[in-house]
Parts: sequence; C-alpha cells; structure tokens
Amino acid sequence: MAELPVFRSRVAEVAAGERWVIDGGYSDVRDLVWARADSVVWLDYPLAVTLSRLVRRIVARIRDGSELWPGTGNRETIRNQLVSRDPLVWFAIRTHRGRRRRIAAMLARREYAHLEVHRFREPREAERWLQAQRSLRAPRI
Repeated sequence: MAELPVFRSRVAEVAAGERWVIDGGYSDVRDLVWARADSVVWLDYPLAVTLSRLVRRIVARIRDGSELWPGTGNRETIRNQLVSRDPLVWFAIRTHRGRRRRIAAMLARREYAHLEVHRFREPREAERWLQAQRSLRAPRI
C-alpha cells in the first residue's frame, strides 16, 4: 500500500467525484469517504463466515502467486500466513469483535447521520438486497 499521505490523497481525489464506489473499510480514510458518501454497505458477517472466505482467498492467492496489489511484489505465501508477525487469519480473529463495535459507534455519530446504512449479517441478506438493486436498474421496455 502507498504511504498514508499518498493513499489519503488518492482516496480524496476519487471521493471528490460525482459518482463512485469505494470498497474496503480502511479506517485511515474513512473520514474522507463517509463524509462524501450517501450510502454504506456493511457486510457484518459472523466470524465463521469471514474466516472461511478468508482462508479460501488465501489458498487461491498462494496457488496462483498473483500480487495483491499490482507492481508491489506483495504476494501471499504459506510462510507469511503461518509464521509472520500477524497472519491474516489471526488478525481477523483478533479484530472481528472490536471492529464491529467501532463501526457501529462511528455510524451512530452525528456527522454520519446522512448515510443510508445497509447492514447485512448474513450473505443471503446481501444477495437479496443486491438482486433488488439490479431489478431497480433493469431497463424497462
């Protein structure tokens, strides 16, 4: 990832646009994104769902050897997932509960009252909502 001032500048430039979608809940830029957003889609899934998806993604990335961010040389390996200082699986377990509390508290703040929050606790809830969004945007003949 880029140095923080560069990253914040890049995100601010995108969020200054008229229409955009930003994926990820990076706390370092949340103030920039949420201040300009009209909606937040929060995939607040149980830890078991999060972990199973994370492990599948890690295995797939280790198998194909692709860079996480093109041009960085940053790749997932068995070594960095098992013996690194903070493997992703352990990080997810360690931060899951606290992250949920922090996001809920932030969304309750007055400066974010303008946001339409779509909080999904199960994948099927998100799928139903997404399907409804597709139906709303379908061309009518």
